[in-house]
Amino acid sequence: MTGRSTFHILVLLVVLLTFSSHAVFGRGPRPTKPEVERKQSRAEAQAKRDAEADVNKLLWTGVGFAAPFGAILTMIAGGVIGHAFSPEVSGSGLITLSKGAVCGGYVGGCVGMTFGTLVPIRAVNITPPPERLLGKSPQYIDVYTDVYKTRTRQLRGRYTVGGYGLFTTIGMIVALIGNNLEN
Repeated sequence: MTGRSTFHILVLLVVLLTFSSHAVFGRGPRPTKPEVERKQSRAEAQAKRDAEADVNKLLWTGVGFAAPFGAILTMIAGGVIGHAFSPEVSGSGLITLSKGAVCGGYVGGCVGMTFGTLVPIRAVNITPPPERLLGKSPQYIDVYTDVYKTRTRQLRGRYTVGGYGLFTTIGMIVALIGNNLEN
């Protein structure tokens, strides 16, 4: 297998993994809902509508788009740390890296990508605006708050993965164009 076909296979795999992210973040079978009161159903429906209106789509797409830049920084840091532990150099030519730098860079990139996408989704506090809950029963508030938090987290994850997919797609197009310009 030549270097060029290996590159194309890797591009294809990255694109497939990016756009099949539902396999990782997707929904499983929907749980069956027990019989609920009308008030709870109204609270659920209102919480979902409000969460969809409140989530900043551009912000969370931007978080996903920016996450690879954080991964690049952690990859460099991991490479420096890995080189410090295993400095024997392999390879020849323009780029020579130590085995520790390659391993550290790979681990650093994976850690940066994981934390760059998952931490913002989970770390930012989700609370519905209190004025929406004034005068409501405690049962309504509990249902509304739970559904609002769940739906907001789902939407943040969806838009973050979409931003990462956008970055990956643009990166692959640039890489393919650059590869074709060399030949």
